[in-house]
Amino acid sequence: MPEPTVCGAAVPIPHDLPEPFKTAWRVQADAARAGFDWDHVSGVTEKIHEEIAEIEEALGRSAREEAAAELGDLLFTAVNLARFLGVDPARELAAAARRFQHRFARLEAEVDGSRRVVTDCQPAELDAIWQRIKRSGGLCGTGNNQPLDKGADDGANSLP
Repeated sequence: MPEPTVCGAAVPIPHDLPEPFKTAWRVQADAARAGFDWDHVSGVTEKIHEEIAEIEEALGRSAREEAAAELGDLLFTAVNLARFLGVDPARELAAAARRFQHRFARLEAEVDGSRRVVTDCQPAELDAIWQRIKRSGGLCGTGNNQPLDKGADDGANSLP
């Protein structure tokens, strides 16, 4: 089975993106139209791993400003991944914040049920509770499970 790919330039920019997301999307779409784009979504995910490694390297040297710049590169690349997936990155970020908020409330309730507070728990215990909540939560993404075919212009990769 071939690796999924997408033609990022065929994905329209979401209408209500906040300006930094919109700028990143537009710059990436312009580069894609000029022929400077990943052939496969795996190129984007590899770039995300590279940016994370660069953040870790900068943090290891206590180079805070450099780590911040690398964080910007990571966010820029995350917008590129959203473009490849045909999803609105701001909407996905808001959904992730809601999932986190929901899960954290459940974690607090579970800890409270044992008459403790979160600060009373060890990190390993909190992580075990968190993982259990994630597995049982049933909270998932947008449900856009369309194929990522490069050159497809049938709207399969357009935003819902």
